[in-house]
Amino acid sequence: IAVFVAYVLPPQYEATGSIVLEPSSLPDKLVPTTVTGSTDVIQYAGQQLELVRRRVMTEDVLLEIIAQVDPYPTDKDLTKKQKAAKIANDTTIEPIDPITFEPLENSTSFSLHYRNPDPAIAKTVGDKLLDLFLTYNRRTRAEQAEQGLQFLQAQAKDLEGTIEEMEHSLAQFKAKYGEALPEGQ
Repeated sequence: IAVFVAYVLPPQYEATGSIVLEPSSLPDKLVPTTVTGSTDVIQYAGQQLELVRRRVMTEDVLLEIIAQVDPYPTDKDLTKKQKAAKIANDTTIEPIDPITFEPLENSTSFSLHYRNPDPAIAKTVGDKLLDLFLTYNRRTRAEQAEQGLQFLQAQAKDLEGTIEEMEHSLAQFKAKYGEALPEGQ
């Protein structure tokens, strides 16, 4: 029965890509973060992964992939929206260990799996989906870096103003009590 089922069922190919999430390179003392401990990082990574998946794998984005590559050319009766929904259903994301790539429930790394009956289509669509995640990550990292830069520039401007005020106060003090200072003695 197992041999018969193996020959009767259509083959499924799976394209897999893995992404390792890195923590922020800015020190916590410099720019405070709401994520502090390692359990917070893991919970945050899981929440972020689901959030990113919802933002990246929208129907509009999947329709763009379908316009480039028809992932189900044999299913002529499916509309483009149905094919987009099928891509979403055929795609799974699982947290993995970043060293062994084995499934690991609490991890900051993940693998994206896309299944399709055609190996070339599985690879092409899998690559496009992975590229969507990487592009989103680059864009959000650039936005975070810009926000960090703006924060640091604002801090520098505040410090500059404080220093100018102190220098002004010191100049007034020297003008008023210049003879009483040790260098004037």
